[in-house]
Amino acid sequence: MRSLCTLSDKNYLLQGLALYASLSELSKDDFTLDYLCLDDFTYKVLDHHKLPNLNPIHINQLLDESEELRDHKDRCKPEVGGSNNNEFCWSLASYFSEYLLNKGKESILYIDSDIIFYKDIQLVYDEIQDKSIGVIRHRHLIEQSVDGLFNVGIIYFKGDDIGKKCVHWWRDAVMY
Repeated sequence: MRSLCTLSDKNYLLQGLALYASLSELSKDDFTLDYLCLDDFTYKVLDHHKLPNLNPIHINQLLDESEELRDHKDRCKPEVGGSNNNEFCWSLASYFSEYLLNKGKESILYIDSDIIFYKDIQLVYDEIQDKSIGVIRHRHLIEQSVDGLFNVGIIYFKGDDIGKKCVHWWRDAVMY
């Protein structure tokens, strides 16, 4: 069983459902998509539909379990007049990936909710093979961008020591 995860609020729910549909249609192997819902609306929609292989998790569950995450959210509040909380949301990919590994997943493949697949996801796993980490380099000039060296739209961690240390490093890098 493949363990996948994504996250979104209501603004990316349709894209997240398209991601789920592409996985359901094209994956030959069983998978579970743990979906971190960043608002009540997203959680209610996903929970109501009870989609096979999709596990909606409300952000409040993680916030209730972690003082560290609550403190991080408080540090990320938008400045006066700010309209969103992007910094907090962007940090959740690493946090949620580590959270799931710590809950006993053998591995986790994080996928941005606005990605869809046109071929079986097995191709990603064929590329990763038995490695502990799977990342994709950006395909733009790094020197002219603040985005960093790697694209985190799709990123893989095995639940071994190396994978867990790397996801923990990533989490710390975006939270502190």
